[in-house]
Amino acid sequence: VGPPNGSDLDRIIKTKNGQIGLLTSFILEFFRQLREEYDAGLTYVTGDGGDKALPDLTPAKPISDDSELVDYIIRENSFLSLEQVARITGLSAESIRRSVRDRLRMYPETDPASKYVHFLVYERGVNFLFEGEDRNRFFFWSTTPFYSLEFFRYAMNCPADQKARYDLYRTFLEALEP
Repeated sequence: VGPPNGSDLDRIIKTKNGQIGLLTSFILEFFRQLREEYDAGLTYVTGDGGDKALPDLTPAKPISDDSELVDYIIRENSFLSLEQVARITGLSAESIRRSVRDRLRMYPETDPASKYVHFLVYERGVNFLFEGEDRNRFFFWSTTPFYSLEFFRYAMNCPADQKARYDLYRTFLEALEP
């Protein structure tokens, strides 16, 4: 598909109230093509969630405390710099850091690596990626095998060394299609 048109950008804003980025609006034309070819009764099976359940999500470097974790989260997961966000929102960089730190303190995990995994699965997955799935459902039902509770629990309990370098992901895909 090509770049989005103005009406696609407008549709994303109006249907998702700014909860997902406009960069995803290019996919709307693809969804229209699928719906036209297969009708609205199709079930669109995605790989959503595979990026959270199958790879090793622990930080790439050791993190010693919550303050270091906050900086790591902001550095690794931001589209804009902290300074840009502060300028746009009118909040201080420190208040943004404090907000992230307060959120992390609500997690049951005690070590920073596990808190980072929690952040990626919940804050990035549930609070961000689910909005994209909801966008898909304006066209047809969208589902993914990776959110099956049984599968998700099993995959999340696999040790990090099995998931390192996408080994578990590769093994899973090879089992589906050798």
